[in-house]
Amino acid sequence: MKKKNIGAAFTIVAALTAGASAYATTLDNLDQDQQTNSVLNDVSNVATYNDYDLVKAEYSKEVANTKVGENTKVETKEEKEENFAKLVEEAARETLVEVRADEEEVSLEEEPVEAIETSQAEIEEEVVEELPVEEETLEEEAYEEEAYQEDTEEDNKEVVKYVNTPLLNIRSSKDLEENNVIGYLTAGSKIVGYSKDGFLETEDGYLKEEFLSDTYPEELVKSEEERLAQEKAQKEAEAKKAEEERLAQEKAQKEAEAKKAEEERLAQEKAQKEAEAKKAEEERLAQEKAQKEAEAKKAEEERLAQEEAKKAEEERLAQEKAQKESEAKKAEEERLAQEKAQKEAENKTYYYQGWVNTEILNVRDSAGGNIIGSVNKGDYFEGNTEGSFLEIDYNGSKGYISMDYLSDTEVKADPVVVEEVVESPEDVVEETYEEEIPVVNNGSALGAVNAASQFIGYPYVWGASDPSTGFDCSGLTRYAYAQVGVSLPHQSAAQYSYGYEVDVNNLQAGDLVFFTSGGAIDHVGIVTSSDGTFIHASTPSTGVIYSNVYDSYYQSTLVGARRIF
Repeated sequence: MKKKNIGAAFTIVAALTAGASAYATTLDNLDQDQQTNSVLNDVSNVATYNDYDLVKAEYSKEVANTKVGENTKVETKEEKEENFAKLVEEAARETLVEVRADEEEVSLEEEPVEAIETSQAEIEEEVVEELPVEEETLEEEAYEEEAYQEDTEEDNKEVVKYVNTPLLNIRSSKDLEENNVIGYLTAGSKIVGYSKDGFLETEDGYLKEEFLSDTYPEELVKSEEERLAQEKAQKEAEAKKAEEERLAQEKAQKEAEAKKAEEERLAQEKAQKEAEAKKAEEERLAQEKAQKEAEAKKAEEERLAQEEAKKAEEERLAQEKAQKESEAKKAEEERLAQEKAQKEAENKTYYYQGWVNTEILNVRDSAGGNIIGSVNKGDYFEGNTEGSFLEIDYNGSKGYISMDYLSDTEVKADPVVVEEVVESPEDVVEETYEEEIPVVNNGSALGAVNAASQFIGYPYVWGASDPSTGFDCSGLTRYAYAQVGVSLPHQSAAQYSYGYEVDVNNLQAGDLVFFTSGGAIDHVGIVTSSDGTFIHASTPSTGVIYSNVYDSYYQSTLVGARRIF
């Protein structure tokens, strides 16, 4: 063996030793890529060389002390030996190619390639005998320089590769730790680029060379096609199964619907027969009922005929009485009108002073005009007369009171005796007054409604008509109308005699509605709307609330309604 060949062999050993150190690092880097494992085990594309055993033996000896040999923490003994053997074989083959290329350049024809097959022991002896240490070192350095130049030329040479993994990431840089994946390629894809630092640089990005091969990976592509075909077949089988299940469900649904339709038809026939039997029985009962009702109606008509005859006689007598009373009333009104006309003709305007001699006296806006308020018994007034009225100062304005209710001598006010009714069906006590108090007003019914509305939620207190304590039913209506200048008694039955009666189907705000629970009037409220809503102090447990007069309970206890204005 020539010296240069021996030097080249040792250079190979040194390179392989360095490669072994890089092996563990490469494994660590490969673990960071998701599609790398298939490349490490793929040696089908490595060419077979005749004289690589020597290099393999030298490489095996050196690598035993490298990081690959120490990588026992993550690999079993068997895995370590297998990976180690693969790395040795692949590196030996690739390095031997370079040795042969160098032999061809220097035309070392006298040393056949077969000499490389010499055992490792023979190489070591020959090196010791033929080369001194310095000459061996020079040979190694020269060979390394030449290999470096060849590698540089190889890096700048455009190569063609094929993807040798199912999916291979395309990266924007060579840094595997960054999230720089910009795309991917599938098995068998042809790639053209430049090999640099373990990556293939292309126009689209960087590809790990560990996942590339020089030849088209036909078996891998075929296996991928078979896998995709299997997935497609599986999806088609699942779709077929789903369709069969759908058809089975539709069939079952149709059968269920048909069964349900038949059951419904039978149920309808049964229901129809039962309905016809029921109808026949109802008709029979209706006929019997109609016959009984006809007989009862005939008897009732006869009774009503007798009552109508009696009523007609009573109405005739009442008409005669009413006619006589009307004629008498008319004669009296004519007499009074004549007397009034005579007095007005005789009266002259003069200054007068006197005292009110009736409990409440209306104040009007003119002589005989509209009521604007009231004054009480014992009040003193003075002013000029106008006919039968006295002009007075009423709250800063002119007012007129009737002279018929004034006294020339001082009159003291008599207290009105009031006994509050016990607003319950068990015990109703009538309220008494010395005289009936005429209705006066100084506002509107709506004002009374507004006054009452502000006390919703106030407590029910028997005999009270004061916001500071509470209200009972008549106390609330009395207080509300007092706010618009109308004085009402504190008793529901007594309030029923004020104003005039209105139909309960024609209610308006301000109307008073009256109720009974035992024959006598014992409850009152004030209407807030034409829909029948009214406010009343109901019971001690509810206080002042809203109710509706058209509810069944209040309809059954309603006595009537009165309109004050």
